[in-house]
Amino acid sequence: MEKRKSSIFVVAAWLTLLIAWQILSLYIGNFFIFPTVPQLFTAVFDLFSEKSFIDAILSTLLRGMAGMFLALLLAVALAWAASRSGGFRIYLHPFLTLFRSVPIISFLFLFLVWFSPEYIPLVMALITMTPILTENLIEGFMRIDISLLEMSQVYLLSSRQKIKHIVYPAVSPFLFSGLISATGLGWKAIVMGEALAQPDAGIGVMIRESHGFIEISRLLAWTIVAVIISYCIEIFLRKVETYRFPVSFALKDRQEKRLKTFPEVLPIEKIGKRFGDKMMLSGLQITVSRGEITCLMAPSGYGKTTLLRLLSGLEHSDFGDMPLKMKCDIAFLFQEYRLLPHLTVWENITLSRSSYMSRDTARMRAFEILKQLNMENCMDRYPDTLSGGESQRVALARMMFFPASLYLLDEPFKGLDFELKQRIMNIFREWQRRSRKTILYVTHQDDETWIADKIVKVE
Repeated sequence: MEKRKSSIFVVAAWLTLLIAWQILSLYIGNFFIFPTVPQLFTAVFDLFSEKSFIDAILSTLLRGMAGMFLALLLAVALAWAASRSGGFRIYLHPFLTLFRSVPIISFLFLFLVWFSPEYIPLVMALITMTPILTENLIEGFMRIDISLLEMSQVYLLSSRQKIKHIVYPAVSPFLFSGLISATGLGWKAIVMGEALAQPDAGIGVMIRESHGFIEISRLLAWTIVAVIISYCIEIFLRKVETYRFPVSFALKDRQEKRLKTFPEVLPIEKIGKRFGDKMMLSGLQITVSRGEITCLMAPSGYGKTTLLRLLSGLEHSDFGDMPLKMKCDIAFLFQEYRLLPHLTVWENITLSRSSYMSRDTARMRAFEILKQLNMENCMDRYPDTLSGGESQRVALARMMFFPASLYLLDEPFKGLDFELKQRIMNIFREWQRRSRKTILYVTHQDDETWIADKIVKVE
């Protein structure tokens, strides 16, 4: 309904423009210099019979596409470097301001002296598009959620999966906003460059030719063609903007290459992480045994989350060596849910193993885990439709789905009401007994320790 209403307003806008043009043409009364709407339509249709029609459009389109491609490549490189370095961002800003502020016509007259006519429209596109795209992409790259990148690191997502499901969704609103603005300006710059540089073919060349012969209807007809093409490009970009990459599953199930298993006993002691003048965890002594649940109960501010981040490799210790010398797969249940908003519940759960499982197998196993958590009816829902407790269980299901040697849980039952907490803790304990997983979880709540085989309390 909303889409239909939008289409009605667009049609109304075009009709208003045509009616206003027709009234103005009739008022002026000189149809040679201000043709009527029927004359304009006739002139546009007459262009189809010209031998140069296709060549002109294709030449301008190719220049536009080449300019956009080169500008996008350059903008991505500059924006990525600027988003990673504050110094480079400050250094780059004056250049972007300069290229954005200098009048297009100034560049054009300089390029007429410096370049061959064939290259001027392409260079014009590059000069006008690059600053807009770069500024938008810098903003987009800086909006990438670092917490999701950490999640992808823990769950061993590939570089392709990170780009498709974390980087691209964060950057795409800024990318396409920049593309729509840049292509509009770049398209005008290309046509202007063609009109003045006079390469072999192009819409600008035809406009200049029509002006030279004082063929006003033909000049306006070519202008209308240029506007229609620009409008179609904008519509295409807006359609593409809504696209989101689906999760790519394996065609058939295949064996994963697993890393070394967890040691029989993992002693954790004599380690520390400095935050300002404070050294965290320096007095901690705890052992984690394979196949058991170990619970560390400590007050807020002790460094429980820091310990888990050190064990997972997300942080590095400032004092002592981490005892987990061997490389092993680790799953991490963060305090935050860290779910990908454009993926459904079951896709969030199975993304980490999508390269090794067929779609049917992954969906079936996700269903089995969700059923244990009383959430099988949420398979196809999106994260923004879930409550806090439901989101927590989805994050827990994602961790349970991942075949790790060590499972780290940071306040895993936080935010759940008492009845739901007891039910989830029972389910979690039963899952651990069946699978014999090695688990270390931290909490500051005494009523969350009873499922552990070993409890270490720090006052």
